[in-house]
Amino acid sequence: MSSTPNYLSASDAQWGMSPTAANTAVDGTGTSSLVYTATADGFIRAILIRPSGSNVATVVRAFLNLGGANSPSTPSNNTLIGECGMPVNTLSQTTTSQPNAIMLGPDGQGIPVKAGQRVYITIGTAVVNAFHIYVDAMVA
Repeated sequence: MSSTPNYLSASDAQWGMSPTAANTAVDGTGTSSLVYTATADGFIRAILIRPSGSNVATVVRAFLNLGGANSPSTPSNNTLIGECGMPVNTLSQTTTSQPNAIMLGPDGQGIPVKAGQRVYITIGTAVVNAFHIYVDAMVA
């Protein structure tokens, strides 16, 4: 054990877009979008999701992937870390779209990640417009 404390000191926030094709697999395989790659050891605290347009209801699933040559097509490389329902959304210029979040870890304190681990996003029902995905992470 090191005698030097290791503090989280820098944001490692990253973002991307969800796929629009349905994926009913719950093992991380199939159609997915890479939205985060850890640049160093740290924690992912939350995954924020916002519609980019009008959509039907769906579920958004987040998978932590260990990396490697066959990722994410190898189920044993993936673990489901969270999911949330996204309601029907109609794009409007007078009201806001309904965002949602996947809070990670006990009491939303985050889950540890190692450098190179990734987060992939899938959706359960096909949609016309992808979702904006923002990964809130910190690294040492």
